[in-house]
Order: sequence, then structure tokens, then C-alpha cells
Amino acid sequence: MTTVNPQEWLNLNWPNCKALDHDWTMERYDYPLVVRNWIKENWIKVSDINGGTYHEPKYHRHRTESKNRFNQRKEYYENEKNQEQQTSQQTSQEKSEQTSE
Repeated sequence: MTTVNPQEWLNLNWPNCKALDHDWTMERYDYPLVVRNWIKENWIKVSDINGGTYHEPKYHRHRTESKNRFNQRKEYYENEKNQEQQTSQQTSQEKSEQTSE
């Protein structure tokens, strides 16, 4: 009986795999048990969907950093928009006060 090196098996059979789930991918493509266990122990579990969805650590880190940058930009532009609206409202109030005097 030959021993399967999980990382080598994954690199040989699925070199571009960065995310997968247990029920669909591992079951459908008949991943060896040692590979399944290695993924569960070394990759990051991101959900319980389909028996567990896993991300390769570097891939997960990249996605998380990208998501954080996106959220920071989104928050920045929302704050800019809110400040513009407040300034516009203040200007409108000041103009209406001046015309009523």
C-alpha cells in the first residue's frame, strides 16, 4: 500500500484549487480520505454549507484583505456623501433664514 502525500496529491490532481466543499467536490471527485483530512486540518473552514466549505490559507487571506479594503473604501465614500448632504442642508437652512429676515 502506498502512502499518499495530501499536498502532492492536491497539487497533481487539482493544482488551481483554492476553495472547495466536502459534499460536492470531495465526494464527487473521490478525494482520498487522507487528503480530505489534511484539508480539514490545514485549510480554513469558512462555512458549514455542503458539509463544510474550505479555503486554502493564502487564498482566504487575500479574499479577506480585499474584502476589508472594499469595505473601507465603501465606508469612506458613504461618509463623504453624508458630509456633503449635511453641508448642503446647512447651506439651504442658512439661505432660507437669510431670506426670511
